[in-house]
Amino acid sequence: MILKKPKVLIVDDEPIIHDSIKYVLKDKNCEVVCVTSITHGVEAFSESPDDFVIAFIDHRLKQPNRTEELGIGIVPMLKAKNSQIETVMISGIEDSEVLKSWMKAGITRYLYKPLNGNHISLFYDLSVDKWKSGKTETIDNSERSKLLKHFKMAGHSKTLLSALQIAKKAGENVSELPVLIMGESGTGKELIARGIHKLSRRKVKNFIAVNCASFNGPDSSLLESELFGHEKGSFTGADKLKIGMLEEAMGGTIFLDEIQSLSPKSQEKLLRCVQEKKLRRVGGNKEIPFDARIISAGKTNLMDMAQNQEFLLDLFYRLNGIDVVVPPLRERKKDIDVLTSYFLEKENTGKLQKHFDSTALTVIRNHKWPGNVRELQMAVKRAHAVSDGETIEVSHLPKTVTLSQNDLGLKTVPQLKLDFEKQFLNNIKQALKLSKGNLSVSAKMLMIPRTDLRYKIKKLGIDLSKYKMSEAN
Repeated sequence: MILKKPKVLIVDDEPIIHDSIKYVLKDKNCEVVCVTSITHGVEAFSESPDDFVIAFIDHRLKQPNRTEELGIGIVPMLKAKNSQIETVMISGIEDSEVLKSWMKAGITRYLYKPLNGNHISLFYDLSVDKWKSGKTETIDNSERSKLLKHFKMAGHSKTLLSALQIAKKAGENVSELPVLIMGESGTGKELIARGIHKLSRRKVKNFIAVNCASFNGPDSSLLESELFGHEKGSFTGADKLKIGMLEEAMGGTIFLDEIQSLSPKSQEKLLRCVQEKKLRRVGGNKEIPFDARIISAGKTNLMDMAQNQEFLLDLFYRLNGIDVVVPPLRERKKDIDVLTSYFLEKENTGKLQKHFDSTALTVIRNHKWPGNVRELQMAVKRAHAVSDGETIEVSHLPKTVTLSQNDLGLKTVPQLKLDFEKQFLNNIKQALKLSKGNLSVSAKMLMIPRTDLRYKIKKLGIDLSKYKMSEAN
């Protein structure tokens, strides 16, 4: 399939901005369309909306008649014609009210003047990847293998691979914009963060991971001390100087997991650090230059939290230089078999190579996995550890998996099969007890062939000697 040349729309009243962006994109094999007003922008866009991949839009557009337009007004018009178009706002000032208006319009990417060419290039590359993925159904096998190997993940779903492609671009880009990874717990956000670090020029330096939820509570001083460090004597118990994790990450990368758990005070202090590129230890007066890349991770509703003033809006935009959204496991069902095999292979290190039987696999496929990939990994570990033979059965899976029910409160087919197997086992034991271990009599009681009963006894691991007084042949 031959794709058309992607188009870029620039809506700005300054010719120098047109020229700057065009210069950055001159080797990108794209067509750049420049306009100075919303009306002209909509007209140019309407000619071939599906060919446009990104629009760079100035916040304030001065018009020849001395009026002024707010560039954000064009965003819903463009989205109505092409919902996939990426929009990047441009502004010469940093203003919280402006950020709020952008957020209400669903805009998460922006540029401040003077423009950074590396940021422009990265935003364009990401939008083209998104555009191309919408035109094609699959990702090249070679590229897929490289992505999965680098990020130490497994799966074939398009949503996961698209997220990894964005992460790869984020790692390779020299501008090193902050990265915000959003997803549920257990989806692999730290693996992605580590993968980004290993692709960057900072890979030879420290990667420091901090789980902000570990220090959550009414007293934010503990987290502040961990992040920023403290001076000797700064508070009771501070008997020596402590270097904070931000300082330990100097020259490298700091990964702030569960970022939504930060207290308001810690959010404000982190915002100052990000804005000014300086940090100050608790109880200290000296400002220390800060040079580390920040990768954050949070829940998928972090943007809603910022809109509802539950998370500092300015900090959200500062951390959200590049957003990577990791899909939950329930939205990539096809990956469950791949992941199950992947984790089982890691456990099969000895001579005994274990495998799941068909019923166990069905239960695994139908579970919702609220704990995502981490829950699946631990379920496989547990099942492998408690099973004795080479076959892993439903009974070896955690109860949280085998006893899960659907939204209607009805038992799933795999659960019904499990119930039947348990009842069948109990019936066999009862028949053997009544017949004193006589297989022929037990088979007649259960109304099954004697050979089938012998097979079931062997498969279920029933010790016949416990019941057998004398066997009639």
